[in-house]
Amino acid sequence: MLRRIGITKKGLGVTIHGLRAQWAIETFEKLTGAATPVRGGQSINYRQFSDVRLKISEALGHARLNVTSAYFGSFFAMKQPAEMRFRESWKTLEPHLPAIQGALKSLQIDNLWLVGPRSNGANSANNEQSWEFLLDERPPASQAIEAKTVIEGLLDARGLGVVYVHAAASATPSAKQRWQSNALPLFDVEAPLLQDSSAGICRHAGGSVA
Repeated sequence: MLRRIGITKKGLGVTIHGLRAQWAIETFEKLTGAATPVRGGQSINYRQFSDVRLKISEALGHARLNVTSAYFGSFFAMKQPAEMRFRESWKTLEPHLPAIQGALKSLQIDNLWLVGPRSNGANSANNEQSWEFLLDERPPASQAIEAKTVIEGLLDARGLGVVYVHAAASATPSAKQRWQSNALPLFDVEAPLLQDSSAGICRHAGGSVA
């Protein structure tokens, strides 16, 4: 159909996928006022923009937020060597995600967030930095404590080294502020995080398969 109306790489120098990507990027930037990583933008606060990303994903014919990352760029607009450190951390963590999600599901918890230096490639180059995760603030305190123990034990047994799991409900204001822009959701679920009106941190639906 596109060939019939002349929308081709040979005829106009464009492709349908390229036009879709351009629309997704320009719509995102128009609705959020933030430049995407693929256009040199800075780190994206996924909690802040998840509603916009979901609208764009649905308009593209998808139901998953992570699809939009293919258009917008990486989760963080990081320069080398930070990007390399982040990729190395992700490569190490990815094989353990099914076990993590299974453990969370058994406790009726939907999501976990990667925080701390590893979440944006600020960890040391020797890959010995501890792993830090954040639980959503919705679970009751007793449930969060159990989840913390389970996840720390699971990842320690799998050889990830030092692992800390924080509970958002008991996090200090300074910790919440520190995690506001670089908490990375690990699973594609509706996961509000860090309600703190005094710090201007709001709840937004949506997560991402990282």
